[in-house]
Amino acid sequence: MRNAVSVAMMCLVTCGALETVARSAESPPAVEEPESPRLRALAVALHSGEAGALDGFWKEIDQSHAPLIEAIPGDPGNERFTFLWRGQPDETALNVVLNT
Repeated sequence: MRNAVSVAMMCLVTCGALETVARSAESPPAVEEPESPRLRALAVALHSGEAGALDGFWKEIDQSHAPLIEAIPGDPGNERFTFLWRGQPDETALNVVLNT
């Protein structure tokens, strides 16, 4: 049994920003680097112009489901949980509540 759980909600903003970057021909907005290794890898793939990176990510999530659960380097007693929300380009998350 785990001692504690680290909950990361930053993906709500980060995934939306990454999706905007992937779909936009303009210069990408400044985005804070995600703590999640999986989201960092996605950001690198998008930045390098890897075709299909974003669609592949969401297909993977459709199969494995969310949240992303990842080890925290140097902290073997805890895991990072990243909850994902995929909105449409014109949607904004106004009220997100996580009950712990």
